[in-house]
Amino acid sequence: MSLLDRLLPSRRRAREQEALRRAGAFRLTRRLLTEDVTALASLLGALPPLERAEGEHEDDLRARGDLTRRALEGYDRAVAALDGAVDPHVPEHVVLLDSAPALLDDARWAHAAAVAAAAGEPLPARRGSCFFDPRHGPASRSVSWAPEGGTPREVDVCLADAHRLDEDLAPDVRLVHVGGAGYVPWFQVATGSPAAGTSSGWASALDAVDVDTRTHAVMDQTIQQLPNSTRSR
Repeated sequence: MSLLDRLLPSRRRAREQEALRRAGAFRLTRRLLTEDVTALASLLGALPPLERAEGEHEDDLRARGDLTRRALEGYDRAVAALDGAVDPHVPEHVVLLDSAPALLDDARWAHAAAVAAAAGEPLPARRGSCFFDPRHGPASRSVSWAPEGGTPREVDVCLADAHRLDEDLAPDVRLVHVGGAGYVPWFQVATGSPAAGTSSGWASALDAVDVDTRTHAVMDQTIQQLPNSTRSR
């Protein structure tokens, strides 16, 4: 048997494993984003009605209406993207899935801005969602953060997590259950794109994923286990 004949089965197995890896990433990403959509729907349902409040100027009501519509439209577009992203082997579906995080980020900001406008408060700065859990909503500021022993990185965090870090407490991190590994921080398994396995996407590719998620402050021993390469958005 020639060397080429011996290598062909190995290459075929590698391609099959890569396909499984990307399919696992796709499923994980879709699961997390579906949870994000559900959480956002609850927030949008609690928005103040678009009725002129006492002392509110007509221009302010109009601006608040624009923000509310922006949030609702972003939500609708994210839902449509998830509805259309069902097959990890279809490139167009992967592109749709990769578009959803940005749509949700914008919708979350518009929701927070609409709430602030209704309360007569300044609009929040235009930032992405909280690094530790996007469901926390828009980030309020950037902080330098790293697991113990790791290299500090600038990450955008919500106000509550910023306060926790200021008090030397663990942030409230979204945890993902991955097979026999148990619960790990979402960004520990979210270092690559389901399309290309790059650092720009939402989920890493996994051969098989048993996904369940919850949120609580990460234990110190979990933080210490995070490698440097897992701490970027």
